[in-house]
Amino acid sequence: NFKSIQKVSWCKDDLVASFHIKGIIVLWQVSKIPTNSVVRTVLNTTTSVIPICIYPLSSGKGFVVGDSCGNVSLFSTESDSSDEIYATSVCKKVHAKQHINQIKTFKDGRVISVGNDGCIAECFITNGNILVRGTSIPISGISGVSQMWYGNLSLETLPVIVAGYYGNVFTVIDYASNFELVKFETGGRQRKISHLMSVSPEGNLQFSRQSIAVCLNRKDGRNEVTLYSNLYCKHSKLLHNRAKGVSLHGEPIYDACMFTTAEDVDHVAVVSGSEDCTAKLSFLVNDTVKTSFSLPPQESCIRAVAASRKSCSPISLIAIGGGKLSIDFYLIKDANVPGNSFRGNLIQIYNIGKGGTHDMTNIDHRINAIKALPNPFVDEANASHFVAIGDSNGNVGFFIVQEDRKHERFIIPKYHVTTQDRPVLSLDILLWKNSFLIVVGSTSGDISIWCVAVNQGATLTYNAHKAPIHEFKTHQMGTNTICTSILNNSTSSMNLLLCSAGDDQAISVIELLLSRGSNKEISVTVLSNSVTPEADVSAVKGVHFIGKSKFISVGYGQKMLLWNWSRSKGSQLLSAIGIDVCDVNCLAFCRVRNRALAAAGGEGLEIIEVHENN
Repeated sequence: NFKSIQKVSWCKDDLVASFHIKGIIVLWQVSKIPTNSVVRTVLNTTTSVIPICIYPLSSGKGFVVGDSCGNVSLFSTESDSSDEIYATSVCKKVHAKQHINQIKTFKDGRVISVGNDGCIAECFITNGNILVRGTSIPISGISGVSQMWYGNLSLETLPVIVAGYYGNVFTVIDYASNFELVKFETGGRQRKISHLMSVSPEGNLQFSRQSIAVCLNRKDGRNEVTLYSNLYCKHSKLLHNRAKGVSLHGEPIYDACMFTTAEDVDHVAVVSGSEDCTAKLSFLVNDTVKTSFSLPPQESCIRAVAASRKSCSPISLIAIGGGKLSIDFYLIKDANVPGNSFRGNLIQIYNIGKGGTHDMTNIDHRINAIKALPNPFVDEANASHFVAIGDSNGNVGFFIVQEDRKHERFIIPKYHVTTQDRPVLSLDILLWKNSFLIVVGSTSGDISIWCVAVNQGATLTYNAHKAPIHEFKTHQMGTNTICTSILNNSTSSMNLLLCSAGDDQAISVIELLLSRGSNKEISVTVLSNSVTPEADVSAVKGVHFIGKSKFISVGYGQKMLLWNWSRSKGSQLLSAIGIDVCDVNCLAFCRVRNRALAAAGGEGLEIIEVHENN
């Protein structure tokens, strides 16, 4: 008398539920003694939808049911009748007309469900057996939630771990920390998938040896089953939120940098540039933004900021680049240095001038990347900074900026290094022997290394090579961010890591050996090249080394990830933490005495402390 069965599942140890079209669930009583199973109860939702999941009430006198249109139905069996039972209450569109994949109940009357809308939804059962809709919370990194696990049911208010799909990628996430436990490509959301996972009372995910199986129906009529094992990577909590999203601008932050304003002083400054055409200088107190004020605005949005300070100097340089290829330079002097007679909170800021190019510009031309380093080839009396820039016209160049404004030319105009075919998105600077090395990433996904040689004669001269010393094809799309780390440095060679990330969601780490021959030409040898595909659920917007081989990354996936690189194993994930700010565009990092702080910038600024030595 029942319509076709769509699914069967165990409801209790001796109770099997069969799900039929037209809103019918049949409960079959199964005896331990081999006898024929008998129909115990028929539940009728009185709708034409397909029931998907069922869970008994903690009192044992009813069930809750989720269906294919996002509805939650409540059934009461207090009369203990074996006849057909109708829903006493229905809460409609709890998951916005999407399938409810799993549902659970608690002693306090809460009903928690997950569905294909990517949310965890909450309902409440009142004393009159009426369902009342509660909150619905989206899960970052999952577009459709298929399952949830709990630890201690009496203590947890939300799931410990959730699993589901992002496109065709099956993902398991620690809900509390937003840490990605499992991620693999299934090849299609409609493929049959089965897994053996459980959660301990303490909330730890547990696997069997062969954890996940995916079945593919081939065109030749055969079935192909792929088994996944050793999926779980135990991690420690190495990242800790210090300041949740702090609003600094009226529009998203495109770039940010962090630096200490003087030695042995806990003044941590943050410079942020935004689409609202302003740059702000903010100061952190106890890892939170305490003071913030705007620098003079530019004509168009600000895309790049950088800071540079020589060790033991109380003077820092700030460079800010934006639309119309405009660059502003500022000097910051911290009067709170040890031994100074003034012990207040005095920070002096000077606008020392502008930089620019000779190109004809319009509002669409902009500086996309800026990096700065103290110039080691001059004495303290002539202190200056090397500032490299990259713009949307594909130009790469640099400035020499003097700290002492008494110099006749304290901003030496840009020396043109190269013009690339594609716009520059990112760059980094390295110092090796008597040369500055500029690592450049473009919108094509390429990376090139350019050399600016410094001639230390009667007067310093800076000579840019006419061709790159090496080029890489690293990413399928734009190279959004680049950072470098020196492993070993000697007079004849330098061993370094070059880390990059892009719109293709991949993180690349290349180990290079730079050496200089008798003809003084620099040669580059690639020792290893490891690529981590799908390192994040969306585009990666920032990477930064925090040690020789450890680095952090952020992106649109709203997570900060801590990685460790080795030549044998490549990049391995150590820890992760969720980021509250949306539209994450940049990553900044600095060390304050023995502490490491990182800042993720987007629709606000979030400060996170990194414990990399734990």
